[in-house]
Amino acid sequence: MAQEKKTAGKPEGTVMFRNWWAVLLRGLIMLALGIILLAWPDKTVTVVLRIFGIVILAYGIVILIQALMARSREGEPFTVPLVGSIVAMAAGVITLAWPSATGLVVLYIVAIWAIVTGVIEIVAAFTFPVRDWPVWVLGLGGLISIVIGILLISFPSSGVVGLAWLIGIYALVVGALLSVVGIKMRSIKVVVEA
Repeated sequence: MAQEKKTAGKPEGTVMFRNWWAVLLRGLIMLALGIILLAWPDKTVTVVLRIFGIVILAYGIVILIQALMARSREGEPFTVPLVGSIVAMAAGVITLAWPSATGLVVLYIVAIWAIVTGVIEIVAAFTFPVRDWPVWVLGLGGLISIVIGILLISFPSSGVVGLAWLIGIYALVVGALLSVVGIKMRSIKVVVEA
């Protein structure tokens, strides 16, 4: 049975978080990225770059679908996921279009994407119409993304294996957090009051 939460400031009615599947799918995509990178950490920069590019492009497409579906729904954010989708798809396209990029370039692309994504997820947590634990898990995922991005920029000489491990662990943690949020969102029904 759906769990009901109340919030104020919007027209009275009920909002179902129908995009829970998109959050869950984003989590599963990140988990897949983490598993792939940790299973083959010694691959070349080109391979790591292509894996990251394909996965993050897919991640961005899922967020875009989520944003477009939320656009016409009262109580569901549109702008934040739209910005997130643009950032993710841009990172994916850049990495796929630049196969000759060095490890340092890959590192900075991943770092910038992680920091921007982290900021977006923290904003999403604060603009979410429900103040419950899945929101704070989403915010925690954003904070972890920012920390990882800063670490990548601060220690750029970790090598391909180190880069793959760091991104892989990050992807597993964030993927697990997003999956938990997606599953929890499925059971939340929000009753909004005028």
